[in-house]
Amino acid sequence: MGVADPIEVQRLAENDAWDLFQMKLGGHASRSKIQEIARKVAERCHGLPVALKVLGETMSCKKKVREWTDALHVLTSSPPIEFVETEDEVLHILKYGYDSLKGERLKSCFQYCSLFPAAYLLSKDSLVNYWEAERFFGGFGGSISQNQGYENIDTLVRAGLLMESDDNTKFVQMHDVVRKMALWVASNLGKNKERCVVQAGEVVPVKDWSGVRRISLMNNEIQEISGSHECYQLTTLFLQQNRNLVRISGEFFQCMLKLVVLNMSFNKLKELPEEISGLLALRYLNLSWTKIERLSDGLGRLKRLRHLNLEMTKRLKSVDGLSQVSSLGVLRLQGSNVTLDASTIEELQHLERL
Repeated sequence: MGVADPIEVQRLAENDAWDLFQMKLGGHASRSKIQEIARKVAERCHGLPVALKVLGETMSCKKKVREWTDALHVLTSSPPIEFVETEDEVLHILKYGYDSLKGERLKSCFQYCSLFPAAYLLSKDSLVNYWEAERFFGGFGGSISQNQGYENIDTLVRAGLLMESDDNTKFVQMHDVVRKMALWVASNLGKNKERCVVQAGEVVPVKDWSGVRRISLMNNEIQEISGSHECYQLTTLFLQQNRNLVRISGEFFQCMLKLVVLNMSFNKLKELPEEISGLLALRYLNLSWTKIERLSDGLGRLKRLRHLNLEMTKRLKSVDGLSQVSSLGVLRLQGSNVTLDASTIEELQHLERL
């Protein structure tokens, strides 16, 4: 908040921590057989509200003494060898909430949220679109996957792993400590830290690009991207909100054969590399709020592209060639300079899934 000297916020006192934990539980910890165990579980949170909240939400559905005994055993087990400080122990506690999520697809949705900066407002609609492109809902599409996506967001909010804004229910946020846990989990518990590259500033040095699954370089000061990396396993690439970005070399995209999500919105790009037409697996492409003047000639090769966002592309006058993108189901043109004349309408009429 701009204070001259940092202020240490004290942990909650034991009684206050217990009150908060009980509130998240919903009351059933008052049973005599559970209460003693529940107090020991709450003590593992060291008075930290975020840990009390997540663990309380996780335990709220556990009504049997055996379930509480098992939870206490897990939480009192020695943390992984990398964890030596109290904060790291808290990550271990938060991971218990993650482990309690039902289904690998829901866990994948949670990990995906760590690609964004801490406390970043995540659009629910965008999250669902990303998850759908990543096939987190199996082979389903349309309303089935959309409904599953929003249901997953609600589940993560109820679990305390995402926070919903009180004044705007269209967005959610992830607490910075929860995000740290999510990144740790996404890196296979620290064993493969290059599996998910999330970095502020510029493209980071990575020893082995072949194993990278997702890259987020959003919200940085990157001006130019060049060179080629063998990102054969890459599925998501976030380059949005690099407001000084003016150029991306075509060779940068040459080895991204599995890329399904590409977001390059909010930058100064005037043209797209023709090599984008080689991203044959691409299902989601966001070019909104850019300065592009035309679409790539080879865009029609992207036969799997389902979602194309061209909103606020003030210099874009034509969508010629889109008629060949046979799978396109969503096309956003609000605020663009594209004129809906007869030729444009004829172009769009070929898109049977739009």
